[in-house]
Amino acid sequence: MHENFKMSKETSPKTDQLLTAVGFDSAYGYKRIEVRHSDITQLSKKHDLLVISAFSGGYKPREGTLMGSLLEELGISVEELALDPFIDLRKPLSTWISNPLGKSSFDRILCIEMIGSDFPISEIFENLFATISLLQSKGIAIKSVAMPLVGSGLQGIPPIEIIEQLLPASKQALSNSPNLTSITFAERRLDKAKEIDLAINQHLGRHQLELPKDKLMESLKSEIINLTMQASHSYPKINLFAEIQSVFQRDDLRSFEAGVLARRLIEYVVDDLIRSSGGTPGIDLFKKIETLHNRNIAQWISSYMHVLRIFGNESAHERNKDRVPSELTENDFIISLFCLNRVLQFWMNHKS
Repeated sequence: MHENFKMSKETSPKTDQLLTAVGFDSAYGYKRIEVRHSDITQLSKKHDLLVISAFSGGYKPREGTLMGSLLEELGISVEELALDPFIDLRKPLSTWISNPLGKSSFDRILCIEMIGSDFPISEIFENLFATISLLQSKGIAIKSVAMPLVGSGLQGIPPIEIIEQLLPASKQALSNSPNLTSITFAERRLDKAKEIDLAINQHLGRHQLELPKDKLMESLKSEIINLTMQASHSYPKINLFAEIQSVFQRDDLRSFEAGVLARRLIEYVVDDLIRSSGGTPGIDLFKKIETLHNRNIAQWISSYMHVLRIFGNESAHERNKDRVPSELTENDFIISLFCLNRVLQFWMNHKS
């Protein structure tokens, strides 16, 4: 039986809500790790790989489990997939990968047999990413991975202990892969999702700014919401605009959430500007922004983009106590919102 993700109609979230994110640059471009409050079978974005965990040999789709939900909501029988896997590494690594799922929210499933295996939790995570690397070595590009917080259900491992091992392993896997760009942790129970959110922020030593509730801040947020609402209406297939709109509507908006979303927006806008002028975007965002003056983009606009690039990187990284100042302040956050507002206005005017 599946190890966690107890489900009921009463606890089903009505939205796919982003709670926190970790973003960083790598030799292969910008990578991110997300935590979402969502039914993992109903994520708004399709993922290449769904990671699940199970007892050794236990694949009955019982009610109240992720396997049961996969069968009920998506018509996917993990029990049947386990009988004829694409790659079977249960003996050496306690993992296996399914054949393609066809028209589904996920292209494939990767299963880890956690209970009943001889591997400690740290080695299980190593085996997980080694299996993903093997799949990619066979020419199957895995760009996005979704999973619950494996090990925190019936195994009973506290989320902070899992995050202390899984977060560095996830970052290393993202950094080393030319294909893998995002890993999403999704939990249906809000209290469980918030536990993961808290564990990640504690692990990173993030400091949450106390944001003012004054007219200036509310006006900036309102303008950004309106601009992204317009962008979302004009470009409904670009989920990023709707996501920014949703996060900025929350009363508990946090600086690192805004920072990571702003960093993603700048990447999208800069790539779009380069493509619209007949160019091909590279990987390094700094270099891409620097090329915009060759495309008749005013230097002050590219300066706003650099501010958001730096703000996004700082928001997503571990706290650096050795610098002066050691962390972002309320005033820095306000400046970044001005820049975000201005870049959005510029891009939408440019598109029209």
